[in-house]
Amino acid sequence: NKLKLSLESDGPKTVDSLKMKFSELADAYRLARLYPAKIVDGKKVGGVKSLAPALNCLAILKGYFGTKQLSVIRHSDLVAFKKHRLDTPTIHGTQRKVSSVNRELELARAMFRYALQERWISISPFIGGPIIDKTAETRRERILSDEEELRLLEACRKIDKHGRQRRLRIIPLLIMSWDTAIRCNELLRLTWNDLDFDASSFGTLTVLAKNSKT
Repeated sequence: NKLKLSLESDGPKTVDSLKMKFSELADAYRLARLYPAKIVDGKKVGGVKSLAPALNCLAILKGYFGTKQLSVIRHSDLVAFKKHRLDTPTIHGTQRKVSSVNRELELARAMFRYALQERWISISPFIGGPIIDKTAETRRERILSDEEELRLLEACRKIDKHGRQRRLRIIPLLIMSWDTAIRCNELLRLTWNDLDFDASSFGTLTVLAKNSKT
């Protein structure tokens, strides 16, 4: 009866989707979403900025779930995948980070959302208890103290053995990075057109989408 109702509401494709494998979803998702970021008028309208890491995560998911049918993948399968990845050492033989596994699971979640939109599945296996635990990730944030900032600036002013202050030029970059939390690549790609020293706006820094990670 459920199949009949689904057939009447969604058409013949619903029958084909019951046989659809994860590898087919991976191929379809890559064509639809995973391509170099497309920038229009300084804004990202499609694709991804960091394509290589996304494709690497896709390959890992495809290698684990590839032959499974979408309709039979359950919440417990995702939990098993998480455990498998955390138990698998990196290529350097070290413990795999929780953040790395979370990125893979986040991509899987996006793929199942895409499958829902295309009506290839009726419910996402992510429904249930939380699988992606952001609190378990190691925080990367590091804020310098006032004393550390002063020491770093003083080190930039030191004179080398040739009697030159070769690091003076990076002082403005350091101060701007502290005040704005701008990323290194975003900082180095700024042009004078991105800076507005108008007193009425108290100075404005604009980071274009094509130069930004996000």
